[in-house]
This record gives sequence, structure tokens and C-alpha cells, in this order.
Amino acid sequence: MTEVAYGGWPSPLPASLLASGSAKIAQVATHGRDVYWAETRSAENGRSVIVRGSVDHPEANVVITPVEYSVRSGVHVYGGGAWWLGPDHVYFVNADDQRIYRQELVASPELPPAPEPVTPEPPSPKSWRYADGNVDPSGRWLVCIQEVDPDDAESARPGDVVNRLVAIDLTRLANDVPSAIAPVAYSVGVASDFVAKPRFSPDGRWLSWLQWSHPNMPWDGTELWVAPVEDGVNGSAELVAGGEDEAICSPGWTADGELVYSSDTTGWWNLYAWHPTETTGSARAITAFTDAEVGEAMWSLDSQRWTQLPTGELAVAVTQKAADSLMLVDPRSASPATVVKPIDTGLAAISGLASLESTDREPLVVLVGAGRRDDTFVASYRRDGAIGHHYTRPFQLDDSRWIPTAVPIEFSRPPESSAAHVPGHAFVYWPQSPDVTGPSGAKPPLIVVGHGGPTAHSSPALNLKIHYWTTRGFAVADVNYGGSTGFGREYRRLLRYQWGVLDVEDCISVAAHLIDAGTVDPTKVAIRGSSAGGLTVLAALAQSEVFAAGMSLYGVTDLEALALDTHKFESRYLDRLVGEYPADRAVYQERSPINQIGQIRSPMLVMQGLQDHVVPPNQAEHVVAALAANKVPYVYETFAEEGHGFRLAESIIRSLELELWFYGQLFGFTPHDPIDPPVTMSGAVFEQNGAP
Repeated sequence: MTEVAYGGWPSPLPASLLASGSAKIAQVATHGRDVYWAETRSAENGRSVIVRGSVDHPEANVVITPVEYSVRSGVHVYGGGAWWLGPDHVYFVNADDQRIYRQELVASPELPPAPEPVTPEPPSPKSWRYADGNVDPSGRWLVCIQEVDPDDAESARPGDVVNRLVAIDLTRLANDVPSAIAPVAYSVGVASDFVAKPRFSPDGRWLSWLQWSHPNMPWDGTELWVAPVEDGVNGSAELVAGGEDEAICSPGWTADGELVYSSDTTGWWNLYAWHPTETTGSARAITAFTDAEVGEAMWSLDSQRWTQLPTGELAVAVTQKAADSLMLVDPRSASPATVVKPIDTGLAAISGLASLESTDREPLVVLVGAGRRDDTFVASYRRDGAIGHHYTRPFQLDDSRWIPTAVPIEFSRPPESSAAHVPGHAFVYWPQSPDVTGPSGAKPPLIVVGHGGPTAHSSPALNLKIHYWTTRGFAVADVNYGGSTGFGREYRRLLRYQWGVLDVEDCISVAAHLIDAGTVDPTKVAIRGSSAGGLTVLAALAQSEVFAAGMSLYGVTDLEALALDTHKFESRYLDRLVGEYPADRAVYQERSPINQIGQIRSPMLVMQGLQDHVVPPNQAEHVVAALAANKVPYVYETFAEEGHGFRLAESIIRSLELELWFYGQLFGFTPHDPIDPPVTMSGAVFEQNGAP
């Protein structure tokens, strides 16, 4: 094999392929023998569309969203749940005006039916936003989340948006005049700050939903309520499960009228079932996992971890140490610990589930999934794990020898760590190529990745943005630091009041672990992260000399500013991650990377979207100004049309290529393909390359 400097390897994964080679797929639903899903297409300027496939013609996919529409909700900023199916229509939220529209479900249209508005124009552009809808079995009532700007509603707190359930009588949609919208007014005692997952029972007699209030996030503590549908959709509600210290997720109804949901009351999210004829607290356990769970942090409103098959069994996405698998559960069994049957799919990540019958009446699980060597796709599986249909083809390299397997590792924390008694977790990927190898005696550079959230996790599923680096000769450590999901409630809560401490310790510990093992070049270790991961990057650079470079992509830099200037959904998030503000203001100031910039000596790459409302651009500008004042080399790149998370193909391409260029300057290699240098930078190591 030819020896080539690590970082300069020729790769079959150009940045352009990562940007446009495959669409981002989310949320799946079925109607009759048709399968529907959503695709976000960076090649179409980030437009999101609904696609329909068919059991009878699995290769004949049809985009049903007209070109002038894009399907995306602005609720909670992160959205999700932007479309749903009714008996005869698909309903969706249009990104440009945040109104709900509906389209008739037609078997094989040559042209998509024209959408009609369901909700009226708001008082000001996008000031009424909707998500997570559900239509009752009769097709009359639509219940969904409505998020209203403070100028258009009475707010419990001045300046706060209002989140509430609303009901729309679809029989009043006549002559193209949208129906009036009525808030759902159940007597539930104390009003909540947030609502989610409104779901009608199969007979239309009951409505369930989740609610929670500050300072809780939905993975801290939520309540599951149910109410009879009386006199429209108003009535007296009953608390089924949940509370301040119990997180409920993935609620839904089975065909025989049981309400199934996940609760973490045992320390692991497990499934429970409750019937409206039963009393509160009488739910029965369906699963009894003690080292795995059926649940996830509800950042997006389209998350769902189970579906019921026509046989009555539940197909369940189970997470164990951040890796997903598919299992069958019989909800009718009296022994929850013995009813789980694995379905051998080879998947590593599952993000949506539905079910239907195939042509031979074999029940099929339809899902959005990804394997360790397969990018995200939509497919159906039989109960034995065999593929029923592939509705979308996952991206695969022609030669799988380019793709390394994720190696799970556990590492120790320093004795003084608040979580020293619990091992940390990461997935490590080694550089791999069938054609070249690194120079004899050399060791690869290492990139340590801290995921965003921080309440989230990295999975071992194929991630082309990781293999962009491994195919070029980098080792990558994807860290599931304390606080990550997928390891049970205790691990998830390790980050309480420790953000900016434990996550930083873990990233430093992973790097030290691999350096001590003699597997990476100790002089060529970088750390990268986006959003919450950006805070980890900055704090790690300030607190350790192990990292020779850092990259922050729309990273959090000023905790105090974030507490004072962010959207409602996350406005009290830091209460549990850092402390209450302003009572714990000193902690905020101590933990904020902007106040630690003076300790950073390693060069940095900072990238920021100028339309970001989660982490405003001024945070990145403060970092760059501080680096300049301290004469620390930096590169700064802004993206005028991007918000929190890059969607445009040109932005994704530029950010990846610029990062590769950045590492090349610092680690002494030349990228295989030429890259235009940045415009805004400081430091001789960069400026000698000819940019202004």
C-alpha cells in the first residue's frame, strides 16, 4: 500500500456528497398500503417534503408536497411533528407561514392535489405556529399544539410565547375559509408551560397528551393526562402517570383501547399500559429492562419508539448503550421480563416506527433506520428480520473497506470527578482505506467529538461526517459524556449542575486514554463540537493542553447570555445543568467559556450561522474578539442564510472543507483536493497561505 501523510489521504467522500448525496429522512406513517415519510433536501436549499411509497410498488416514490411548499414547524424552534395523516388527508405545517394545510390522499396522482389552508393567517407573520397534530377517527376534529407569540396571546410570563392544545372543527372548512381555532380547556388544575403528543383513542372517545412546566425539560419530568371527548373536545381530565421527577414519553393508543407509554420511574424508560376504565396508578408494566430502555429525549416532536402490528404485538425500538435494536413485545403477557423477542435487522439507530400488512398478509414494521454501514433509509421488516421492502436506498460506498466499525470503549474519570464511580462511554473509529496507509512509524491525528444537546447521544450508526475524517486518515472519538441518553436515568442525570465540568472531563479523559494507549499522535489532537458541544470545546481548550486545535460550530459560549436570551423551550434548561439564575450567577460566569478564553492557547476555527436564534451570532463574535485580543490564531467563517444547524448544501460543503484546511495547516499535511482558504483569520500559521 502507498504511504500518504495522515489527513492527506484521497477519499471517496467529498464534502459535496455529504451535502447532497442523501436526504435527511425523518418520521414515517402508513395509510392503507402506502408509506409516507419526510425528507429534508439540502440540494433544494433545505426544503422538506413528504414522500409517498407503496407496498405494491416500492420503487415508485412520489413527492406529494408541491414545489412552493416546505414542511417544517417552528414550535420549540427545533420543530418536528410537522405533518400527520388523517382518514382522507395529509396535514402539514408550511415553513414559510407556519399555517396548517391539508392535501387529499389520492392513490396515484400525476400532479399532487393542491393544498388548502386549515388555519387562518396569523396577526403577524409566523406568530402562530403549529405541530404534532392528530385527527380523530371520524375525521371531524384536529387537535394539535399551537405556539403563539406573546403579542398575540395572554402570557403567563411577559415576553413568553404561549404553548397550548387547540381543537379545529374540520367540518367548518367550507368555501376555503379556515375554521376557527378553540383552545382545548380541560380542568387539569395547574396550567402547564408546554404540551405535546395529543392522541385520540381508536374509538375517538378519549384524548391523551403530555404536559410539563419550567424548569423541567421533557426528559426531567412530564405528566400524561387523559380526558373524555365530550361536547367537542373539552372535558374533565385525569392524570395517568408522571410528575416532577418522572419522565413520560412515546404515548399512544393500541387498537383495543389501551394507552401505552414509556416511563423512567425504575431508572430506565420502560413501556406501561393503562386503560381508561382503570384507576390512576394501576398501569401494568409491558417491559422490564434494567440495562436498556424504550425512550429518548424529546427534542423533536416526531419521536416515537413503538408501533402496534396487526397481530397485536408491539414493535419496539430499544436503546442499549446508545445503540438501537428492534424487538417484538407482547403487551398481553403477564410477565414483562420474558416477552421480548429480538428482530435481527442489523440496525444501529431507529428514529421512527409504523406498521402495515404486506401482500401475503405478513405484518411489517416500517421504520426510519440506519445501520453501521448504511446511511438513513426507510424500509420495512418482517418479524424474522427479513427486509420486506426498501422504500429508499441507503447510501453505501462501493467498497465497504473504507468504513471502519465503531469500537465502543469505556474510560475512567479522574478520582476528583463527581462521576468517578461510573465509567464514561465513547465510540472510536480508526482511519481506514483500502489503498493507502500512514507513514511508517507515524500515528494518526485524533478528533474528539462532543455531541450537542447536551442531553442527547451519539450512536454507532453510519455517520458520513465521521467517515469524512476516517477516510482521510484521522481517528475519531465520538464521546457519550456523562449526561448522554441511552444509558439510563442515572447516567443521564450525571450532568445535573455539572455542564461545563463533566462533559469537559470526559472529552479530556478520552483523549488521554487513547494517547496513553499509544494509538494516536499526542501532538495532533483536536476537539470539535456544535451547539452545546461547542461549549465543551471551548472549555476543554481552556482547561487542558492535550488539544492542539479546536473547532466550534454555532457553539454556546456565554451561559449568562444564553439564560437571558434564548427561546422559551430552553429558557430554564440551564437551571438543571448549571444552577438557577440569577441566584447562581457566579457559577454561570465561572463556567462560561467566554470568561475562560484568556486561558486558550490552541488555534481555533469558529463557524456561525447569522440567522441562529438558539445561539445568537454575538456569542461567536465575542469568542473571536477575545482570541484576537490574546493573539491566539483563529479562523472565523459566517454563513448568512443559516440558523442553528446547517441545511444548505453550500454551507455544509464549505464548513467541512474549511475544517479540513484548518487541520492541514496545523498538523502539517496538504488535503488531497484543493480548498479555498478562509477570508477572516489571524495568526501567521494561517495568513502565510495567501488570504487577505
